[in-house]
Amino acid sequence: MSRIKLKNYLLIIFILLTFLIGLIFNENSSGGAKNDHTYALLNFNLFLLNDLKNIPWDIYSSSALPLFYLFLKSFFDQASKLNLVISNLLFAIFSIFIFYKLLIKKFDQTKLNNSYIILYSFLLLLSPYFRSSIFWGLEEIIGILMLILTFYFFSLYKENKNLVYLILLIFFTSLAFYTRQSYLFLAAFIFTQVFNFKNLKDKKNIIIIGLFLIFYLPSLYFFIHWNGLLPPIAIDEGRKLSLFFFNIPTILSISLIYLIPFMFLTFKKLNDFLFFFKKKIIFILILSVIYFVLFIFSETYLIGGGAFKKILLLFNLNNYINFIFLSIIASISTSYIYYSLDNTLKISFIFLILVFLSIDIIFQEYFDPIIFIIISSLINFKKINTMELKKFIYFSFFYYLIFLSGANLYYIYL
Repeated sequence: MSRIKLKNYLLIIFILLTFLIGLIFNENSSGGAKNDHTYALLNFNLFLLNDLKNIPWDIYSSSALPLFYLFLKSFFDQASKLNLVISNLLFAIFSIFIFYKLLIKKFDQTKLNNSYIILYSFLLLLSPYFRSSIFWGLEEIIGILMLILTFYFFSLYKENKNLVYLILLIFFTSLAFYTRQSYLFLAAFIFTQVFNFKNLKDKKNIIIIGLFLIFYLPSLYFFIHWNGLLPPIAIDEGRKLSLFFFNIPTILSISLIYLIPFMFLTFKKLNDFLFFFKKKIIFILILSVIYFVLFIFSETYLIGGGAFKKILLLFNLNNYINFIFLSIIASISTSYIYYSLDNTLKISFIFLILVFLSIDIIFQEYFDPIIFIIISSLINFKKINTMELKKFIYFSFFYYLIFLSGANLYYIYL
C-alpha cells in the first residue's frame, strides 16, 4: 500500500472513530437532537399503534411528511431508540456508499487515487446534523439518502437519456419530498433540468409531467387530512408557511459555511480572493445595505440563524454591528454563487432559497449537509487540476473537522 493510500485510509479510520465515540456518548452537536428524539419516538409509536388511515394527526409531532415512520412500521414492531438508530445507521451506510458511487462519476479516476474519493465521501460523517440525527434517531437521514439517490440517477440520466433512469430519478425525487416538504426545491430543480423547454411538444415532456403527477399525487392524501401543507400540531405551535423575504440574508450567510471549501478550489491564493472581493466591491456593498435593512426588519433574530450568527453573539456586540457583519457575509456568499458557480448550481441555489423562504425561522440544520451534497453532486471536478483536488479534499477534511469540533464545544459549554 502506498503512503498516500495509507494516509487517506488512516483519516477515514479517524472519522469512523470520532463517529463511534459520538455514538457511544450520545453526541448532540446540532443542539436540538435530544429534544427532537422524544418526538421521533412518539411518532414512531403512533404509527405502530395505528393504520395509516387512522393516524390521529392532531398528535403527530412533526412538520414533515411521514415516509420515515412508514418505513419503521414496515420493519419494526417496537418503538425504541435502538430501532431508530439502527435504521439511521443503515440509511447512513447507504448514503455514503451511493455518494461514493456518484463521486466516482465526478472525479477522474485515472488521475486521482480512489482513496481520495472514498475519503471525500466519508466527510458526510463530519456533518454535525448528519451525525446527531443518526445518534438520536431523527427523521432527516432517510431524506439525505433520497437526495443523494436523486443526484446519482440524475448523473446517470445525463449520461444516457434512458427512460428507466428518468423514472428512477423522478421517483427518488418524490421520495425525498415524502421525507420533508422542503425537498420541493429538489423537485423544481430536477424538473427544470429534464424538461425540454425549447420544444414544449416533445413527447418526453408528457412522460415527465405524467411521472411527476403519478409520484407526487399521493401527497394530497396527507395535505387533505391535515387541512394544509403542515400537520395540525405544527400549526398549533405557530409554524406557518408564507414568504419571509427577511430570511434571504440568513440563508445566504449559512450557505457561506459550505461554500468556503469550494472557494478554496476557485481561488488558489488569498490574493485571488482579495482581488475578487475588490473587483466586486460595489456589488457587495450594495447587497450588504439591502441585507442590513432586511435584518433590521427581521423578527426572529434571537432564534436560529446559523454558525456565523452564534459566533457573533459570543462577543456580545450591538445587534446592528452583528447585522453589518452578517450582511457582508451574506453578500460575499451571494457574489460567489452568482459570479463563480455554473448555471446549474445557480439554479439549484435559487430553488433552495425560494423554498426555504416559506419557513418562518431558519436553522443551520436545514442545510447541513444538504448544500455540501448539492455542490459536490453538481460541480465538475474533472475540469479541476488533480493537485488542486488533492489539496481541496484535505482542506475539506480539516475544515469540517474544525466545524464539527466547534459545534460540539458550543453546545457542551454554552
